[in-house]
Amino acid sequence: MPPVGQLRGLVPQRSPEPVVQPGLPGQAADTAVRREPLESDGVTLLERARCRRTAPRLRQDRQRTLLRAVLPGTGGPRPPPEHRHPRRRLRLPAHPGHGRLPRADPGTHREDLSGQRQPAVHLVAHSNGPLYAQYLLTHMSRAWRDTYIQGFTPIAGNFPGQGLLYPVLFTGLNIQDFGYPTTRENAESSARLYRSAPSSYMSASDPRIFENREVVVQDTSTGRSYTPRDYPELFADAGMPTAREIADHYIGFVRFADARSFPDVDVYAERGSGLPTVVGARLPNLSAGQIAQPGRFLYRDGDGNQEDITNEAVLAWRAMACHRFGLTDNPGVDHFSLLGDRHLLDRLLAHLAQPRSDCPADG
Repeated sequence: MPPVGQLRGLVPQRSPEPVVQPGLPGQAADTAVRREPLESDGVTLLERARCRRTAPRLRQDRQRTLLRAVLPGTGGPRPPPEHRHPRRRLRLPAHPGHGRLPRADPGTHREDLSGQRQPAVHLVAHSNGPLYAQYLLTHMSRAWRDTYIQGFTPIAGNFPGQGLLYPVLFTGLNIQDFGYPTTRENAESSARLYRSAPSSYMSASDPRIFENREVVVQDTSTGRSYTPRDYPELFADAGMPTAREIADHYIGFVRFADARSFPDVDVYAERGSGLPTVVGARLPNLSAGQIAQPGRFLYRDGDGNQEDITNEAVLAWRAMACHRFGLTDNPGVDHFSLLGDRHLLDRLLAHLAQPRSDCPADG
């Protein structure tokens, strides 16, 4: 348990403006927004986000391993015109610090300290990290990918989101220990922070993939059950118009399942399975500040953090015309243990040694 003084810095204080706290590890930075904007504010959260711009920088993050090293060919916060996708604009995310391209000193990204030319980069990312890698790959040109990318290993990629995020909007979740709040005050504060963070909705299950295959919230006061496809009704019944506005924009924000959104690089995906995984919860009502009760969670198979639907969605990439694709199952290995699994790391080293697929320009 961190000292009280350190914890105090992670607890947002009340303020008339929603200010994102810089420099916090992991999802603490995602959720450290001081309050949820009200309709009476006269300006929506999305409008504020679009107006807010900060200098691009690379945030240290244990869970999002994408872009830890300087990626080649960036040359600064935006790639040069010849490397951009001809029909897509590489946008800087509305939430500061998420997946931004780091500044690179031109001339240093192609050679190591001994002056030797480096090989192409193999992107490795875990959990939410693959979303940022996917967004990068689909917003850069084919020439850039062919020059600089050797392959992509998404480990338990949260591409379509997960059901767990919907009940978290009512129960909250403590970042320090990934445990649920045990007091109503803590639960309400945490739930409201998640409601105001765009990253919450990027991580929520996308109805285009999940449809009605899992129940994410049951309101026991009305007997109503909600699936991912029902999220507009869920937010309406809960009186969450601002959350609905953010959700409409950010749920399924990173496209991956249609042919136009394939990464078109060699992909070696990894997932865990065989573990009970929370996808929803039975709640007494739909107010913020519900206390999560262990016997009221809804489960299905998964890696203990993300369900099977999430981890198998990447199978859509089997339809890539030329590039390799593989999805390796790791039965009994949980979401967070995948990163240190010896067999996974052995496969990664083997994939690093493989030559890239030689695909035609239209393949």
